[in-house]
Amino acid sequence: MEQALAHELVRFQSDFLFFQKEVGKLRKQYLNKFIAVQDSRIIGSASSIEELKQELDKKNVDISQVVVEFVSEEENFMVL
Repeated sequence: MEQALAHELVRFQSDFLFFQKEVGKLRKQYLNKFIAVQDSRIIGSASSIEELKQELDKKNVDISQVVVEFVSEEENFMVL
């Protein structure tokens, strides 16, 4: 169980770092949207967290298992 948790934490950190590194590029396509990142890929986007959760539910993805970020004009990071 500890190994699984450690693996999930490493994956989460990697996805968060992907967001930080790519946020400038992501602004062009996802400005003022919530995005879900998994395995260094954008797997969903929406105008609200509720809409994003619905989109992820349709893909059978648990929102608690992905990095969710809001893509704003400014450099603000909010980990959800």
